[in-house]
Amino acid sequence: MEIISFVGLSLLFFLVSYLAVVNVLEDLFNNPFLRISIMTMLSVPMGFLMAIFSYQPIFMIAIAFVANYYRIIQKSNTKKNQDNIEYSTAYSFVGSYLYLFLLCILGYHFQQPIEIDGSSVPYWKTLLPAE
Repeated sequence: MEIISFVGLSLLFFLVSYLAVVNVLEDLFNNPFLRISIMTMLSVPMGFLMAIFSYQPIFMIAIAFVANYYRIIQKSNTKKNQDNIEYSTAYSFVGSYLYLFLLCILGYHFQQPIEIDGSSVPYWKTLLPAE
């Protein structure tokens, strides 16, 4: 049962945090600097969400890194053929890989245990208001 939940979470996070976020932001924002900054800001809540679900994103991030390379190459070839406009692959590489890297680091960081009153709790639980 544990493997099924891991595969399910991997698929869910791959669809939401990679396919949806990266593709939608790239289609919505033509300005690469705005796109990079928004991707950087969105990595924080997505990493927090990974921590809440106690998901270790190693395999999903590895697959996303490989898929991202082929997505950018395919998109650059499609854009060149459609509009004769140069597609900025460098900005797309920087923005999407920075987002994936921060997503992995922040997902790991928010899960780190800290000591509070002699008990160990994940860091993300200290960021939520106490009841």
